[in-house]
Amino acid sequence: MKMFTRLIVIVTLVFTQSGTQTAFAQSAKRMIYRGDALKITLGVGNERRLTFPDIKLVWADVKDKLKPDLDVQIVGKNVYFKAKKPFKSTRIIVGEDGGNKVYLLDVMATKKKVGNQRLVIVVGEDRFAVADKDKKVIAESVIAPLKRRSSPGAGFKTLLQYAAREVYAPERLRVKTVGMHREFINKRRTYHLYRGNEINTQPVVAWRSGGLHVSAIKVQNRTNKYLALDPRLLRGKWKASLFYHTQLAPNGSPDDTSTLFLISEDAYVDAIRSNPMIKIGGR
Repeated sequence: MKMFTRLIVIVTLVFTQSGTQTAFAQSAKRMIYRGDALKITLGVGNERRLTFPDIKLVWADVKDKLKPDLDVQIVGKNVYFKAKKPFKSTRIIVGEDGGNKVYLLDVMATKKKVGNQRLVIVVGEDRFAVADKDKKVIAESVIAPLKRRSSPGAGFKTLLQYAAREVYAPERLRVKTVGMHREFINKRRTYHLYRGNEINTQPVVAWRSGGLHVSAIKVQNRTNKYLALDPRLLRGKWKASLFYHTQLAPNGSPDDTSTLFLISEDAYVDAIRSNPMIKIGGR
């Protein structure tokens, strides 16, 4: 009888350990980062681990106002978040120590029951890999193909990467790039740049390199609905265009605003003159 009881205990332990190993193997959820901020929800009091296998060492840029409500620990390629109390969705930037890879996270915390499943975040298709200097750009985000130019300068991909980093990355990742020059841009609101009158557009900053110019334009949803952005609805003479987020939340929401990057042969104010519908500072 004792022998039979021992066998039952051993069998039970084997199944229990096997089930534990299976649960552990399935505990990690894979998330793909394609440039848009990933939404992360934390349960108050529960620690959640994020793993970034594509980078070396990790740093996290947390806003000062959030630090009292969120414990952050970094170990190698892992970031551990533990919320002390609920807070609304807040942007946190996670990056590669000594490298250029940056991840945007929209993190929120709630008292509701939330799983603390480990998240493995991997890089998907590069949203900024529009084109090399002497290749045609992809149709989704380009108005016209790139032509060979005799004047030296950065290609589409380099311009878009540089502009996006300048607008979104923390100060320590903004590296002076040879051949990139800041230029004046009229910051008054631009009207009719985007067909449909559903978004507001306002120039923010611009650079030039060789014979190309890249302009960063703030875009904001004017409607009370989610809005998918379509580069084919842009007016003007552009070599390439890229919406940093391809969808805007309803007006008044935290995510109702994004940035449009435009590449042109002429400076922004001259490029928009190619279309008589576009106006600066007046309808």
